[in-house]
Amino acid sequence: MDRSRIPAACLAALDSLAIRIAPYIGDSFIDYDLHAAGLHMMPPGGFLARHVDAEYHPIRRWRRTHSIVLSLSRNWREEYGGHLWIENEATILPVFGTAIVFDTPGQLHEVLPVGMDAPYRKTLALFAWQVDDNCTGDTSANFGET
Repeated sequence: MDRSRIPAACLAALDSLAIRIAPYIGDSFIDYDLHAAGLHMMPPGGFLARHVDAEYHPIRRWRRTHSIVLSLSRNWREEYGGHLWIENEATILPVFGTAIVFDTPGQLHEVLPVGMDAPYRKTLALFAWQVDDNCTGDTSANFGET
C-alpha cells in the first residue's frame, strides 16, 4: 500500500500494465494506492490457497471488479508449478510477460504450489474497482467455504 517502497522499475511496469488493461476493465479504475497489490514473490514450496478476493475496499467506498496479474518470472517451466487456477476458466502457467485479467466478484481461484526446485515466482498484481456508495460485504479475502 506504499508506492514509495516499490522499486521505480516495478512502478513503471505497474503503470504500463494499468494502461494496457484499460480496455478490458470497462468503466472500472485502478487503485494506485496498491491496496494488497504490487510486487508478489512466492518462494519454492509456496502457494496461495483457494479463495475469493475481497469484495470491497476496507477504507474507501469501492467494490472490486477485476484482478490483474502480470508474470515476471523469466524462463518459467511447466515442472515449476505455480499455475494460477481460476474456477471454470483456466489453469495458467506463469509465462513471463503474460497478463491475466479476470472478474473478481465470487471468482474462486488459487496459486498452485511452486516446486521445490523452482526459482521464486514473481508477479505484479493490480486490482480494478468501481465506486459503490452501498458498500457491504467482505473487505478481506475468503479462504473458507465459498
